[in-house]
Amino acid sequence: MKEKDPGLYLFTRLIFHAFLRPKEITELRLQNINLRKRTILIETHIGKNSKQLPVVITKPLYALLKELKIHKLPEYYYLCSSDFLPGERKVHPNRFSERHRKALKANKLYDGRLYGYAWKHTGNINAYEAGVDIVSL
Repeated sequence: MKEKDPGLYLFTRLIFHAFLRPKEITELRLQNINLRKRTILIETHIGKNSKQLPVVITKPLYALLKELKIHKLPEYYYLCSSDFLPGERKVHPNRFSERHRKALKANKLYDGRLYGYAWKHTGNINAYEAGVDIVSL
């Protein structure tokens, strides 16, 4: 996925490592990301619970964001634009589901039940098994 569809790869890594929802990802701008502090700020208008919360950027996600050189791009850019890579245009959250399903089908992995949101559940389980306490999750 990283080679064939880097935008989709970024989107799935944000769900898996930062436990973000697709709608939250599509609202994120580069100004919400602080690589120095390794946090992503989910503002009140972005998050599900209308609370402003920082999300920790894990080592693998940090490496990916550095590789994208987001620190050299305008802060007003969306993190995941129309091609799921940083840019000026906002993408609709449903585009992720469509593209994810297409990638699964292309690799004969789609069974009619596997959804992109499963990356969030898998990420949570992996974090818990790695020792992250349930309250932090």
